[in-house]
Amino acid sequence: MMKYKPDATPIKGMVFAGCSFTWGQNLHYYTNSKTVIEDKPYNFNPIFITRAHVAFKDAVRYPRLVANHFNTYEIVHAKNGGSNKKMYEYWSECFSRQNSVLLNPGKPTKYVHAYAYDYFKDSGKETFESHPKWFDKIEYIDTDDISHFILQLTPYNRDTVQLEVGDVQKEITLSLLWNPTGPFRDLYLDWLNLNNKTVGQHNEEVLLNSLASVKTLLQQLEDKNIKTYILTWPNDFLEYIKKDSWFSERFITFDYEGKNYLSMDDLMTVPGFKLSNDTDNFEVPTLDDHPSLKCHRVVADNIIKRIEQDNAK
Repeated sequence: MMKYKPDATPIKGMVFAGCSFTWGQNLHYYTNSKTVIEDKPYNFNPIFITRAHVAFKDAVRYPRLVANHFNTYEIVHAKNGGSNKKMYEYWSECFSRQNSVLLNPGKPTKYVHAYAYDYFKDSGKETFESHPKWFDKIEYIDTDDISHFILQLTPYNRDTVQLEVGDVQKEITLSLLWNPTGPFRDLYLDWLNLNNKTVGQHNEEVLLNSLASVKTLLQQLEDKNIKTYILTWPNDFLEYIKKDSWFSERFITFDYEGKNYLSMDDLMTVPGFKLSNDTDNFEVPTLDDHPSLKCHRVVADNIIKRIEQDNAK
């Protein structure tokens, strides 16, 4: 059996959890290919994405840039999008030894509901066989193969909430509930009234639950000797991270040209850090506001810097 020499150090991989910002949505626009079809703003239609587009965006997004620097590999959720709650559910299952086919031969493959389809669960009886695109297949990751887990927080209003008003039961995202013209607004107001909560109180409750699930996931991984870090796209989490010493010790911010940015939201106020204002690369920029190629580079540089600083301690 092949073995390393005693003084050789095996290279371990890195996992990057996040939403479309980590996945690299619309970075394939930089290919300048005739096969690129510009999508509607804030929209993602996988029909427009080719294998070549996926290969390109994988090569230039910040997870690959970080992994390349450390001469290792990166694992990122194969599907675009995500919620903090689903990050906990999906990655916890991926690192669960009971899901290893090698350790548990004959065990049925496990699936979890994909984030994007949660609010369609009317009957709760959907299966992978009936709605395969609504589910993520759990693929086991051995903790011995991973040294770092970097999680990018996404808006808490993507997490689902369970509403029960009389005979009506719905699991819906807050972003849908907030829609003043949507079908769930009245249901939400009734639910708040029944539970003696204001919109603000409930929002903070969902935000704190979102952070709690993330902390549980990261602590589970650290118990398995995986170094964890967090960074955030929205500013909503900043005051809570500041108050929590455990999160603060693992929090990555972004330095650029002498200024420190606490969130990706703030970082993308720099001209050219959104696809929509990258006039260096596009004569007529797209209307899409996802991080630009240069923004991914800056995010990667700051993750690399933080890991190297910690390794030097």
